[in-house]
Amino acid sequence: MIVYGRRLQAFMMVCLALLAACAARLAYLQTAEHESSLRAIEELRIRPPRQLPTVRGTIYDRNGRALAIDRPAFFLHVNYELTRLLDDRFWQAGIEQLRARQPDMNREQAELAFRRAHQEALTDLLQTMDACAQLTGTDPEEIDRRVRRINEDVWRLARYIAAWRRRAAGGGADSSLQTVEVGLTEVLAADIREMHEDYPLVELDTDSALLEAQLELERIEGVSIQPRAKRDYPYGSAACQIIGWVGPAEPQSENELFDKDEHSHYLAGEVSGKEGVERVCEVILRGRRGEITYNLDGELVEHKETLFGQDVRLSLDVNLQQRLEAILSDPNTNPNADRGIGAVVLDVATGDILAMVSVPTFDLRTVRRDYGALLNDPNRFPNRPLLNKALAAEYPPGSTAKPFILVAGLEENKISPWTVISCPFEDQQAKYGFPNCLLFRLGGCHDWRWANEGGNHARNAIRGSCNVYFSRLAERIDERALQRWLFRFGFGRDILPGPAFDQYLGDLDRTEGVDRNLHQATGQIGRSRPTPPVRRFEDLPPIPTSLTTERRYMGIGQGLFTASVLQGANAIAALARGGIYKPPRLFLSDADPHNDAGRTDLGLSKTTLETVRDGMEAVVHKSGGTAHTAFQQSVLNKDDRGLKLFGKTGSTQRPECAWYAGWAEDSTGRAVALAIVVEGGQSGAHDAAPLGFAMIQACNEAGYVGRKPAD
Repeated sequence: MIVYGRRLQAFMMVCLALLAACAARLAYLQTAEHESSLRAIEELRIRPPRQLPTVRGTIYDRNGRALAIDRPAFFLHVNYELTRLLDDRFWQAGIEQLRARQPDMNREQAELAFRRAHQEALTDLLQTMDACAQLTGTDPEEIDRRVRRINEDVWRLARYIAAWRRRAAGGGADSSLQTVEVGLTEVLAADIREMHEDYPLVELDTDSALLEAQLELERIEGVSIQPRAKRDYPYGSAACQIIGWVGPAEPQSENELFDKDEHSHYLAGEVSGKEGVERVCEVILRGRRGEITYNLDGELVEHKETLFGQDVRLSLDVNLQQRLEAILSDPNTNPNADRGIGAVVLDVATGDILAMVSVPTFDLRTVRRDYGALLNDPNRFPNRPLLNKALAAEYPPGSTAKPFILVAGLEENKISPWTVISCPFEDQQAKYGFPNCLLFRLGGCHDWRWANEGGNHARNAIRGSCNVYFSRLAERIDERALQRWLFRFGFGRDILPGPAFDQYLGDLDRTEGVDRNLHQATGQIGRSRPTPPVRRFEDLPPIPTSLTTERRYMGIGQGLFTASVLQGANAIAALARGGIYKPPRLFLSDADPHNDAGRTDLGLSKTTLETVRDGMEAVVHKSGGTAHTAFQQSVLNKDDRGLKLFGKTGSTQRPECAWYAGWAEDSTGRAVALAIVVEGGQSGAHDAAPLGFAMIQACNEAGYVGRKPAD
């Protein structure tokens, strides 16, 4: 009995200890973990957050005209629970799942039961697809492709998740997710969020289509009409290669741009910039989504504000841009309208790019549809319309380079303004390694032409574009000195700065993607082309001293010398400013309204500037000038518009192209500089100069220089 009593006593003590432990645990839960328990319960009552869409920033021209803007549009959306009915994998997986739940069913019975369960929904899907084709005029096969594309994207993602789960469970620890074997039922059972979301199928772009869709389709479960921002390009083809376009974002490859910001990540149906300014400024044009969260009682839990994308202002005048594109594309105003052409107009004072034209153009509103043909079908879209011929292409500058060769010769004291370099007829066949003078073909020479005007000195050599003069002048200039002067004028390097993102970013606080810029041709002023392009002259490889012949041909803008149209126009603008270099500007900045950040005084003497100006004025205004005939035939010669013109023609043979470059100024100090190249052109005087004068006329009528003609 004593033993029994002791055992009972011990048992009671154990029970009391257990009871005390339970009481202590209960007290702990009611006190120490009370708050965390309440939070956990409250979290279970919180609904999944809803994303609030952002609005993409607008791209404006210098006068506030919208070049690219988000406009409201209505899209018919279909839920994946409907679209999947067009996916054989869903049917196979669903039938297998049904047989697993009901083993007494054979295959035929399960298939019949599963199809009966979804027959009404399948009918709704087919009705929706047929209505979409009819309401929007879209090919039914295209509607079918879009549905299958939605299915493929969602299924691929679900398979990825299913493979990850299997590997995490030990079913393929050493395999990549692509090689992990996953059954159809596992993919269907992944049940990811994307399997319950709506996806845009067609845009309802007319009021009648919107009304009919509302009446006919909104009753169908899984079909909805949702407003959404759509990118619009009001000016169509104007500045198309500069503005660029947007397209469906590719989250897997493009989200690295916003790797640290979940509310900036691209979601299905969102767009990203693909080319041009749209791509370069993606980091500021794209805003940040907001987010709103409610609990099960409909009470607001959290609200993260949406940040709209920032606007971008360009220096372009879209009206002037359109006018020049029309002039260069019209065979009535341009006999070479079927050729590729690049042209640039700059405001001399600021370096602002008023127009940057590349023809042929394409329509930004249809570029995504036509992209394959634009890229690969020269019969339908000849002359490489996607290439910006004013910025991203490079050509030998021909005789438009001669003013800069003259600057180098004068500043290096290799000649004076009155030094004569003979161009005699008896030297009709130039010595080996020297180019011939074009006058030889006509049975003349510049010695004869300028016999009564002081001979073939600097002014007359520019006026008549004498190859003999400039090839022999280039031979006199040290190789490195010649390169240095060309480099200082902007040749052989990237000259167009990208946007100053700092002034735009604000609350977006982003660091990736801030170094993007438009693709630009660097050009060449030597034997080698450094990659990446150099920023300092000291890093530019020198011309080997053995390449004397090449230096001679550089003197006439050929050989080892190539440049973009923008480089040519900007170098001309530096002469028009009196030897002050500024980089060209496309992205306007409130912080630097006059574009003085890159201002450099080239230190040209007054004599050098006067000599070059005198020669380039004679090209246009004096008999014997290579652009004089074209000027006499232009409207600018017939009306008194208060303009003084300076110019230089050029042409090359390999490849064939025709150039005109120059500037126009008035008595108030306003001036515009320009350059134009015509691919396949035979003569700068006949193929390019008339277009250059038409461009100046357009600038005058737009109010940028000179007096406007009377209405």
